[in-house]
Amino acid sequence: MIIHPLDDDGRLKTDESKRAVPIHNQLLKMGFLAFVKKQIKAGGGQLFPLLKTNKRGQYGSKWGDWWRRYIRQTVGITDERISPAHSFQHLFITECKRLRFREDYERALVGHAGGRRKDAHDEYG
Repeated sequence: MIIHPLDDDGRLKTDESKRAVPIHNQLLKMGFLAFVKKQIKAGGGQLFPLLKTNKRGQYGSKWGDWWRRYIRQTVGITDERISPAHSFQHLFITECKRLRFREDYERALVGHAGGRRKDAHDEYG
């Protein structure tokens, strides 16, 4: 699945936010592609039209807020400087580098586009 800044709302932080994200086989078996085709046929601009935005117009932040609260309560993280979702991504990339994964595989797994310019992904590890 390709996520890029040319969606209907044009909402991605930067050009580096372009993502190629693999779709899990189980989602395919469950009919995800048929769902996508149905949404396109219905003429909707958003894949998930019931998804609400926060005050800044960001779509994923409400789930992110729930996840942050859940992890903080479940694991007991009280340090506000720690961002659970970002920390998991950082740890995953660090471990991939430690295990010497191919960088293109590592980037594909986390949805980082890569390219010739240095980006945030290069700073992990």
